[in-house]
Parts: sequence; structure tokens; C-alpha cells
Amino acid sequence: LLDNGADADKPDNRGRTPLYIAAQKGHVKIVSILTQENADLNKADDEQKTPLWIAARKGHVKIVQTLIE
Repeated sequence: LLDNGADADKPDNRGRTPLYIAAQKGHVKIVSILTQENADLNKADDEQKTPLWIAARKGHVKIVQTLIE
């Protein structure tokens, strides 16, 4: 989808971006792809929670490391 011009930062109805959801669900590979595609690492959802916050909250250490590198 990204190769065909999809917006990596398009939020859902709760303000969650694909990066936020991937970080929340623990999908390391998807987080890596989205960060390589310059997804906004700091874009918060409607509750002002960022992908880094949700990854840390869920205990996804590899994703936290990816997001802070």
C-alpha cells in the first residue's frame, strides 16, 4: 500500500495511526517498515498517547528500542 501512495500517517476515527496500532499490537516488522517510510513517530492519538507510549505500556521492548533509535 505504501508503494502505491498510501498515507502512513492517516489516522482512524480515534486518531490512531498505522504506526500506533502496530506498536500497540507488537508488530515489530511493521513498525520497522513504517519508520523507514518516515511515519510520524510523535503523532499522538485522540488521548494524546504516542506510539512510543503505547509500546512501552504494552511491554514491547523491541518496538520501544526501534522507536528511540
